[in-house]
Amino acid sequence: MASASNGSHPCRCRKTVRYAPGGSAEARAQPVDHELRRERREDVYREKYLLLTTFTKDGRPKPTAVWAVPDGDRLLVISEAKAWKVKRIRNTPRVTVAKCDMRGNPKSEAVEATAAILDKSQLGTVYDGIGKRYGLLGKAFNFFSKLRGGMENNVALELRAA
Repeated sequence: MASASNGSHPCRCRKTVRYAPGGSAEARAQPVDHELRRERREDVYREKYLLLTTFTKDGRPKPTAVWAVPDGDRLLVISEAKAWKVKRIRNTPRVTVAKCDMRGNPKSEAVEATAAILDKSQLGTVYDGIGKRYGLLGKAFNFFSKLRGGMENNVALELRAA
C-alpha cells in the first residue's frame, strides 16, 4: 500500500490507496474500502495478544507485545509509567496495533492508531478488565502487579484506531 500524494479523499483518512496490477499509478489508485478497514480493526480488537508498535522521534518502530482490554471503540492497556513505550507515546501518539502470538510474532497487518495516557483514576478499570478477559492468568497478573506497587507505578493507555 502507498499513500496518495494529491487530490482530496471524501473522508478524512490518510488517503491510503491500493494499486491494481498494470497501468500507471494514478490510473490504478483505488481508495481503500472503509468497511474492510473497520473489519480489520475489529478483528485486531478481538485478539488476546496484541503487538503495539510505538515510534521513536526519528521514526524507527519499536514493537512490544501487550495485553489489551476492548472498551467500545478503544483498547485499554497497562504499562509501567517509566517504560520506554510510554515515553515514546508522550513524544508522538502515533502507534500501530496488530495481532500477534504470546511471543510478539505478528499474525496480521497493523492497524494505525493513536495512543493517549489516561489519568490514574482509570487504572482500576483496566485492571478489572484484564482480570475478566484473561481469567486466572489475568487475576494473577493483577495481584502481583498491585503487590509490587502497580497502582502507583503504572499508567493506563488508551488506543484508538486512526
